Amino acid sequence: MKKIIAVLLAVIMVFALAVSTAALISPTPDDYDDIKVVVDGNGKAEADKYKVKKGSGDDVTLTATETTDSFTNWTIEGEYIIVSGSLSSKVLVIEPESDIVATAHFKGTGGGNGNGGNTSPKTSDPIVMVLAVMMVAVAGGIFCVRKIRG
Repeated sequence: MKKIIAVLLAVIMVFALAVSTAALISPTPDDYDDIKVVVDGNGKAEADKYKVKKGSGDDVTLTATETTDSFTNWTIEGEYIIVSGSLSSKVLVIEPESDIVATAHFKGTGGGNGNGGNTSPKTSDPIVMVLAVMMVAVAGGIFCVRKIRG
């Protein structure tokens, strides 16, 4: 009887750990739209805000500044409304309706380091963490069962 209870407890612990870990990293709805600005070429670009409350109607001003290359245009991923300017304007005002990735494109011979548009590497997916925790829990359960059996 002790062995059955120990095995049941080990199984319950494995599932409880897996479920609680998955619940901790589950996504929650965001209250803000994120604004990301990327540079393609040798130039600078920035936004006056990098987060806008969803549905607020707040404007975001995107500004491209030439350094060694000439500004050509903006490309924008996401939903937005142009408030003033155009995609070929150095200064563009938009009203984001979703997360935005705005890329300022620069072209020319420049002479800069050609390192514009740097982005950070993708971090690992949360599922990897869940799987790792589950594997540790299963190994712990197997260890407990073997100890009980002698």
